[in-house]
Amino acid sequence: MIEGLETLLVAEKHPGTAELHALIAGLLDATRSTGRLVQTERLSRARVYRARFHVNGRARSLIVKRLPPYRSERECAAVRRWLPRAGLDAHAPPLLGVAAQRNGALFWHVYEDLGPYPLAGAIDDPLRVVAAIDVIAKVHVGFARHPLLAECRLAGGELGAAFFEASLRDACRNIEAVQRAVNVDARGCKAAAGLCERLANMVKQQPERMKLLRERGGPETLLHGDLWTKNILAIPGSTGVHVRLIDWDHCGVGPVVYDLSTFLRRFPLSQRPSVLDQYWTRLDSKHWPRPSLVDLNAMLDTVELARCANSITWRAVAILNAEPDAAPEWAIADLEEIDTWFGELSPVLPVDDAPDNRMESTAA
Repeated sequence: MIEGLETLLVAEKHPGTAELHALIAGLLDATRSTGRLVQTERLSRARVYRARFHVNGRARSLIVKRLPPYRSERECAAVRRWLPRAGLDAHAPPLLGVAAQRNGALFWHVYEDLGPYPLAGAIDDPLRVVAAIDVIAKVHVGFARHPLLAECRLAGGELGAAFFEASLRDACRNIEAVQRAVNVDARGCKAAAGLCERLANMVKQQPERMKLLRERGGPETLLHGDLWTKNILAIPGSTGVHVRLIDWDHCGVGPVVYDLSTFLRRFPLSQRPSVLDQYWTRLDSKHWPRPSLVDLNAMLDTVELARCANSITWRAVAILNAEPDAAPEWAIADLEEIDTWFGELSPVLPVDDAPDNRMESTAA
């Protein structure tokens, strides 16, 4: 019996906790074990928790993550099928089990806790950074032109030029609807109007940006899709640093610049050229000719803009689906924050002050 297991996350009023408890009871062999729940710690806004247990005299720590069905399917496919098929399962998160809410509306994933080793806290450690770059490049090279990419695109998503086009189209449609919505106050209308102007600039640049991605972005590959340094565990050991990439629920197919944009921005500007150089040396130069700095910065900017546009859409959808008397405050605040993202966008890689043919950023 695991004392306290039946209380895990109940106070947070998550649905599907009964199914989660049953899964963990099986993983801990609760019918033959003696133990207790020691501590529950919330790790992020994304409904991820660390659950610490003391079982049969030993400490045991699990990571518990709540996901909607499509993201659960995506992560399971990446961790259990795609990465193993490419010989990269040792770099995937250790997924122990999945529990579905009875009505199928959400899923709980349970992982072995690998400890507090995110690269986010160690970007000044060259050994851990290099080890992370090695694994990122292995994934990109291993899946370039891979037959599994069709399945990856179906269960994951399109993160190339088509993602930019679709994200822009959806954002324009939905933010214009927000401006007409009866439940949006003056503050919301102002935020929507500002974003409409940003999006209009993106529409003007769309043909050039998409052409550059298609011609200079390199081969399609499997992308992690959310390559923050917090999603890279660089675990030191007696034989060196072992890297695992976690949180694959945003993965998809597209050019490597999609992952590089997120990854490089987590480093100080002065450190990014060195990080990029180390990554580029691990690619096959025949299939990945290195683009010019101008082109590379433009493509990195494009995928960041696509993510911003995608973020606009889902806040707008929340407003449009809300009660007619008032839009949700959090969604309006998020739209205002997204507008600041545009304003804060700058070249990912350092550029000199000499004039060139850089595409004017939509953030301007």
